[in-house]
Amino acid sequence: MTDVNLDQLPGPLRRLLRMGGRVIEELTHDDLSGVAAQMTYYFMLALFPSLILLVGFFDALPLEANIDLFLERGLRSLPDDIAKLLSDYLREFSTRRPSGGLLLWTLAALWASSRGIRGARKGLNRVFRCKPESNIVLIRLQDLGLTLSGLFLMGLSYALLIGGKQLGSFVIGLFHLDITMQVIWVWLELPVTMLLMVAFVMLVYRFLPSRRVGFRPLLAGAIPTVIAWMLLGGLFRFWLQHMGSFDEIYGGLASFFLLMFLLWLISLVLLLGGEVSARLADRADRARDANPNPVADSLAVDVEPEA
Repeated sequence: MTDVNLDQLPGPLRRLLRMGGRVIEELTHDDLSGVAAQMTYYFMLALFPSLILLVGFFDALPLEANIDLFLERGLRSLPDDIAKLLSDYLREFSTRRPSGGLLLWTLAALWASSRGIRGARKGLNRVFRCKPESNIVLIRLQDLGLTLSGLFLMGLSYALLIGGKQLGSFVIGLFHLDITMQVIWVWLELPVTMLLMVAFVMLVYRFLPSRRVGFRPLLAGAIPTVIAWMLLGGLFRFWLQHMGSFDEIYGGLASFFLLMFLLWLISLVLLLGGEVSARLADRADRARDANPNPVADSLAVDVEPEA
């Protein structure tokens, strides 16, 4: 579609199409598929320790549920092969936990989980086109903080999806709230879950890259990222059922390769959301330079780029 045709479209749609075209161009320019492959390696290293910590977080909540309920509801959106691979691992871990104190293996799992944040930092620094932070101590503290924040927010999101009614009853009883709050709680489960996930992605875009951007670009990149993540499991399952033939190609290793491919898609979506935030931040910077104003950062994202 030419610029002349774009100029004939309504303003919001015109801005959306231009931003979409820009993101597609950056997909090739920044080699996002290759960067996502590098992130997949780190995410694979961090996946199982993170799941261990999530299960521990889930066990600590006031829910009358066991590991089987967590696996049944928490993994049901994933393809069957991947869900079986993860559930078998977690069931085995729950039956025979590592020897030694709880604190020791928790710290080991936390350190391993932070490697996923480290891989995301490298990828997002490239997307935001900024140099890596030179303060190693600060980087490691940020990795640890974001790992803990991510596990808490994502764990709470899973808890709402899996045991939302029980958790709601506990909160209502704890604060002696009216019983009508139970109905409101049920309606708020999905919006609150999405809000928690959006908050985590915004934290990732805010603190992992060395470049700092405003609130609105962060929000504009986080919302489509979370929506895409929530749709990804179902779309991936549909594709495998109707068009996939991984078992014929990889045999017994099919589950492993499917998991790697899914992690690659998750990484790519995270980078694409970062591209949206970065490009909107670029436009905000150009608008601020052209028209210095104390509130330019919050308003400049709605300004049309110059032809």
